[in-house]
Amino acid sequence: MTSRESLSDVAFVLPAHNEEGAVGKVVREIRRMYPDALIIVVDNASSDRTAEEAEKAGALVVREPVKGLGKAIKAGIQCALEHGARIILRTDSDGEFDPNCFAELIEAADDYDLVIGNRFSEGRPENVPLSHYLFNMILITLFWLFYGKILDVTCGCRVFSRELAREILKRDVDDGPAFDADTTSLAVSLGYSVKSVDVRLRGRISGQRKVAPTVIGKVLVGLRILFRVAVNRLRWRCETPSTLSRGQ
Repeated sequence: MTSRESLSDVAFVLPAHNEEGAVGKVVREIRRMYPDALIIVVDNASSDRTAEEAEKAGALVVREPVKGLGKAIKAGIQCALEHGARIILRTDSDGEFDPNCFAELIEAADDYDLVIGNRFSEGRPENVPLSHYLFNMILITLFWLFYGKILDVTCGCRVFSRELAREILKRDVDDGPAFDADTTSLAVSLGYSVKSVDVRLRGRISGQRKVAPTVIGKVLVGLRILFRVAVNRLRWRCETPSTLSRGQ
């Protein structure tokens, strides 16, 4: 336990599409560890009982009918800001990330605007497909060339400061699977402080991967992310942030 674990200014945002088998367990795990935190599950056009399971577990459910990972996360961020959150942790609703890692990310968020989980500190995790791992290594190398050293560009476990969260909602950040890469490039381009913290993967609690489950889908998503990382460098490098003053 850390000194931050019971504070009410922390909000968790969990995008969820057809995660009825996992989302309730994930919410209850987080609630046990962070009893005073706001837990927001964004039901992103689910056709199952995702919303009902999340509500039963004690989450605040936001419904986003337009399907898209980034669309769902932005709806959750908006809700978190409206509830006064100072620190927003975005994680997956399938239980893939070990919640015991969250404390270190939240603690680092006292000093950094973006804290990104690093899945690859010990190489390829055993539950990450080789193709997925190799793509991430290519993306990380490209990112280093354009922006600087970031250890994991697309990790779905990350923490935003209130200031960066507001910035994300104002900018043209991807509504789809490139959301995480976009927020990484946005933060670096605008001079927000960024830190990497190691996280552990334990595998999905249930169900199958929702983003690009097919080979063709994976290729298209990969190309989209690579394209946006390159373009973002051109469109954001000359801009200035709306605010860099923490606590505003």
